[in-house]
Amino acid sequence: RMAQVCFQEREKCVFTLLPCAMRALSETAILADSFLGGWMSQLTPLLTNQTLLDLSLPGTHDTMTYDLSTTVSDGGLDDLPGLAAILHDLGPSIKDVGAWIRKQAVTQNLSITQQLDNGIRFLDFRVMLTGGKWRALHCVQSNGLAIDYLTEVKKWMDAHPGEMVVIWLSKHGNTCAKGNDQFPGVKVEDKQAFWTEIETLFGSLLVTNDNPVNTTPVKTLLAKDQRVVIYASDYAEFTNSSPAAIDGCLIDNELKADASNQTQAMADEAATFQGAVAHIAENKKQNKFFLMSLASGPPGTVMADQAKLNFLNYPLVNVTATRTQCAAAFNIPSFTEAPFCPPTLVEIAQINNFYKQLSLDAAIEKGWGMPNAFYVNAVDAGGL
Repeated sequence: RMAQVCFQEREKCVFTLLPCAMRALSETAILADSFLGGWMSQLTPLLTNQTLLDLSLPGTHDTMTYDLSTTVSDGGLDDLPGLAAILHDLGPSIKDVGAWIRKQAVTQNLSITQQLDNGIRFLDFRVMLTGGKWRALHCVQSNGLAIDYLTEVKKWMDAHPGEMVVIWLSKHGNTCAKGNDQFPGVKVEDKQAFWTEIETLFGSLLVTNDNPVNTTPVKTLLAKDQRVVIYASDYAEFTNSSPAAIDGCLIDNELKADASNQTQAMADEAATFQGAVAHIAENKKQNKFFLMSLASGPPGTVMADQAKLNFLNYPLVNVTATRTQCAAAFNIPSFTEAPFCPPTLVEIAQINNFYKQLSLDAAIEKGWGMPNAFYVNAVDAGGL
């Protein structure tokens, strides 16, 4: 039944196999929990000549933020590398500040292995050389080393031989920035030494440029056991133009508005889904990967209001007025009835995901297209 539904509606689904399959799952006895960990291998029989750029992959935004420390990363404050370096060196002496920043930086609760187990196949993997070690980051740096998290991915891939994963390496989600604009203060030799570690780790699993992702069928890549696609921003300096990576500038990353107007955001998302078929067709000619963000950030005043509530007391701040201002920024009427100012980015993400699920449901039910990947915050077991 799942195969029948997917084949019958594959033009509408634009070969977006997971969303299509999830609709079919509601009509079968297959449980989503057992399906998500190996959904690509289970759907491989449905593929004929489809390439990676004919599929749509669920992804996580700021994938590694579940394991952030309270130490500000070198390069962790965009456009302010000097201040980031000072805050990094202050370390334990500003632990309270670091703890608050962490609350505004964590976007995921599931580990990278748990994300993969729950169907995620696009990883927004942000890295920076900080304190002499490559770590993940989102303002503050990760507890662990970046290569150790990638080793988790490699172990998972070894245990799931029918699955593919796309990884995007950048500092802060900038596709085309190069040199110091991408990795401030990092020497070319340090970038390439890290890339050598990554290339050595994944080895023959890496998809190479003699198998272009816009023309090589997924079945061919699986047969060759090339199952890890890495897009690297600052491609030339970071990878030394390695044939085992793809230039991050080939990611067409469509960002959406913040969480201040969910009605407008849903209309924008609907327009993107409706135009996705034509968008993907044009991108595919240029070997571009269409990525759509469903990870709305907080409205502009919210973080400042949160900081006031966290660090200041009456009479320096009017608590009720500040909470009301914060709540009003979301334009959700019930928030201001008993003023609610979400204290963490994850809680804001969970609110957003209620609306993002409605957008995804509409796209699937109405047979609109899907991007090559969409990435979200606060992914939980079984989906959003």
